[in-house]
Amino acid sequence: MSQSKKIFAFIIALVMIISLFPAVVSADGTSVVYLTVENTTYSVEEGAPWDGKLLDTIPVEITEGETKIVDVITSGLSEKGHAQTGAEEGYITDINGLGEFSSGKTGGWMVSLNDWFINAGIDAFYVSDGDIINVRFTSTGLGEDIGSSWNNNIKNLSDISFSAGELNEDFSSEVYEYTLTISSGTESIKVTPTAVNKNFQTRIYLNAEFIDGETEKYIEGEAELENILCGVSAPGEIPSEFGLYKRTEEIPVLDGDVIYVVCGLSYWNSMNNGEFGSGAEEVPGTVYSFNIVKENPEININAGVYDYTALTYKENNPECNAVVSETGVVYETESFTVAENTTVLDALKEILNNAQIPYSLDSYSSYISSVNGLSEMDCTSQSGWMISVNDEFLSVGANEAVLNDGDTIKLHYSVEGWGTDVGSYFTGGPVVKKLVIGGVTTKITSNTVYADENDWTGTTTYYLGEYREGKKNTEIEGDGSHENPFIIPVEVPSRTDITSLTAKLETSLHEKYLVIGEGEGLTNILEQTNYEDDVTFSVETLGGFVKNYYTVKVTKKSYGGGGGGGNSAPEEEEVPEKVIPPAEEEKTDIIVNFEDTKGHWAENYIQRLASQNIINGKTEKSFAPDDKITRAELVTLLYRLSGSEETYQRSNFNDVKESDWYIQAISWAEEKGIAGGMGKGTFKPDEYVTREQTAVFIIRFCEYMEYEFRMVEEKEFSDVSDFSEWSGTAVSKAQKYGIINGFEDGTFAPKETSTRAQTAKMLCNLLDNHIKE
Repeated sequence: MSQSKKIFAFIIALVMIISLFPAVVSADGTSVVYLTVENTTYSVEEGAPWDGKLLDTIPVEITEGETKIVDVITSGLSEKGHAQTGAEEGYITDINGLGEFSSGKTGGWMVSLNDWFINAGIDAFYVSDGDIINVRFTSTGLGEDIGSSWNNNIKNLSDISFSAGELNEDFSSEVYEYTLTISSGTESIKVTPTAVNKNFQTRIYLNAEFIDGETEKYIEGEAELENILCGVSAPGEIPSEFGLYKRTEEIPVLDGDVIYVVCGLSYWNSMNNGEFGSGAEEVPGTVYSFNIVKENPEININAGVYDYTALTYKENNPECNAVVSETGVVYETESFTVAENTTVLDALKEILNNAQIPYSLDSYSSYISSVNGLSEMDCTSQSGWMISVNDEFLSVGANEAVLNDGDTIKLHYSVEGWGTDVGSYFTGGPVVKKLVIGGVTTKITSNTVYADENDWTGTTTYYLGEYREGKKNTEIEGDGSHENPFIIPVEVPSRTDITSLTAKLETSLHEKYLVIGEGEGLTNILEQTNYEDDVTFSVETLGGFVKNYYTVKVTKKSYGGGGGGGNSAPEEEEVPEKVIPPAEEEKTDIIVNFEDTKGHWAENYIQRLASQNIINGKTEKSFAPDDKITRAELVTLLYRLSGSEETYQRSNFNDVKESDWYIQAISWAEEKGIAGGMGKGTFKPDEYVTREQTAVFIIRFCEYMEYEFRMVEEKEFSDVSDFSEWSGTAVSKAQKYGIINGFEDGTFAPKETSTRAQTAKMLCNLLDNHIKE
């Protein structure tokens, strides 16, 4: 065997890990790795039989603990009809006629695992879920032209990227400590380091306990598991205290965490160690640290303390013992700065403290019970401090309600009626809400009744069903109309919070209806229309501050009773008439008006999709066009666009439950190959989708639907170098199909997150440009 072959038998190299390409777990529980085979160093013009990418990050199923690199390469090539030689001896010598030494004495095939040139044959390494294998042709220098070198022992990084956040300074190979600032809403990030010399492994740790040795830093106990960590031994259990993450994995991060990226510790496997190496084991490894800081953006609010109505009350009621000497505006500020996600209660505490106004909290610290010595129940049993935000009184605890930029808080003192004297109708009634059953608009009427004005054990009754104008609740109940299958009286404790109220109404609705279809409950926000028996359910919390809108598809239960003979059918006039859906050939679009899309550049796209029930708003009147779109939301849009009626009882992903509103869409997308998982059996439905990921999802959808398109003029985006290897083909197709256009400056911005408005436009372009049969 020649010396060159001995070298190649020892180095076999390179997988460029694509940090944004997720690992997938298939339906039968096997794991998936990705394979690339490419020749980018020896062109056809120079004499090569072929060049470019033969395989581009194709998925290959593996069995954990059994599959090796050689199995992945031979399986992937064979499946795509390509030939190779040498694999059975642990060393690829030829692929489709391109063989070792074709370009000269130092040319040949090299293989890498997770961006590291392996130090033994391809039959020596096991692979595990999420690994990426790259088989590359080196034309000169035994790998020097593709990042492998025996001529240096540099153990630094040449570059590093993060899926979110901003470093305090530009990364430099010679600077080893940084601060990474991420937004308050960022829960996890991916880290992609690149070594100067890829003969040395790079590893990523979260909050690991490094020990200072004489020559380098290391993790206690890791050396004994090195062969497992690099794949030489079958995958085994890795202690959680190592805090070790793959570059394809999402790393959960909190403020104060530290991410360490380490390159080339001496006990790690490397071609540059040992008999054939260059003494790398004598060179210390390099540790980079990235201190996580979660920024907490500030917002501006307005605030004031108002309405000491107790003074007027005391003047007319001498028996009142309240200590109060003023009325009207007690304190007011035009603008006050607080941190993002501050609760109403915390903001008021901060404002009162700064103004040096004494106050007290209730025993549970959930609301303000006194200000300036004036306390709840000082005047009457119904007196106390009430809080409004933007002139709407809170319906949840002040310790739960979160403020937004520009909000106005008002703290009022109410003497009578728990707020009726300061504009709150918490106890007032009837308060009319709406319920649509079978297409007929009916109403929910609420009355709050207290057993005694001094206690809180009263109840509120909601009537879900037909409300006849001019009739009191007692008259509706008294004339027996609650026996109507569309009339459901629901009694809940007074001051019930929105979560408990929704749960109670849901339970009561189940008593009369069998809820089917997507999502088994009101707590899942669905908007399926054009069904005969759709129920559109909307409820406002008692103070009118929070609104929630729900839609569920239902089928009526039979009304025959048990026992003696059952109930007779309800009177015809008591039953809302049945709505007949429009004829299929003459479908009527729904008119949808979102307040926050008027004048927006994507208004027409959003209106079009919403009117066809493909895309929903965040609420009945709000679409949030500039919000980021999540993985679950994107696959749900594609699921609706497909017109699929397939249903699924369970998901293969451990973070997708049967009760989740998106289970149908995610299960469908996985089964059809449109969207895979994110490793370790997860889908991460709430993770945001980048623009290049969106393009990949959409193109896979088009291929599944077997769409053909009218081609537009092809163009290349100016930031094509920023594309991930796995996304370039999809982005190119999406551009040629007229689905995406990019930005005015000629860029596509592949790593930026897609917005709801951008996605709406892409889907409309898809609908317009694909050729209908």
